[in-house]
Amino acid sequence: MDTTANTHEQLSLFGDEYAPTTVDKKKANSQKLSKPVKPANSPARSAKDQNIEIDLDFTVHYATHTFQLTDFLSEVPDSGKISLKQLREKMELHFFELTEERTVWDYDLETRRLMPYASGTTKGWMV
Repeated sequence: MDTTANTHEQLSLFGDEYAPTTVDKKKANSQKLSKPVKPANSPARSAKDQNIEIDLDFTVHYATHTFQLTDFLSEVPDSGKISLKQLREKMELHFFELTEERTVWDYDLETRRLMPYASGTTKGWMV
């Protein structure tokens, strides 16, 4: 069997009825996988207002767990509202990575969910 005669033919293990007759080089080049696009540091997360006040019926979703706000608060304020900054300070006692510089909040006001994200560092320095 001479395989150098026609380099555009492809051999098949399952017989000739399943083998394509020719390989189109342009089509093969266009189907190459492109390099995945690395998203910027989550611009959607930083676009939301980080200085809102929330009611005590919100839930916090962090590190695959769901918490009630009363899990972090020892005393409930008279107004019944707390700022995200105050909540972060209370959460930092349990989760050391939630520092003021690193924490970005994402939230859904309709479903009353809060999701804190601890942003990363580069080479040991804060970004």
